Amino acid sequence: MKQITPETRIIDCTLSDLEGYLIERGIIRPTDHKEPTRPIEYVTGLCGIMELFGVSQSTALRLKDGILKEAITQNGRLILCDKEKAVKLFKSRNRNTTDPK
Repeated sequence: MKQITPETRIIDCTLSDLEGYLIERGIIRPTDHKEPTRPIEYVTGLCGIMELFGVSQSTALRLKDGILKEAITQNGRLILCDKEKAVKLFKSRNRNTTDPK
């Protein structure tokens, strides 16, 4: 950031130079530069769950009522499933494995 004086032309300043000057003078408060949040992507219905995980209808129904319950929003017959959350839950599920003896 270059030194800005009252004689500096605005056309010679970058936006960050101007922001720094205004913060120094107490005209504006510094802001946190956050990354923009991505919109939540949903799949709808059992068919959406079937396509997302490549499973049958009965398996999609078991997943909906089981491990994906936190990612599902249901209102009557409408089923919405948060894709990102569902994939995280699916990956972190505990499998019941039997130990070979």
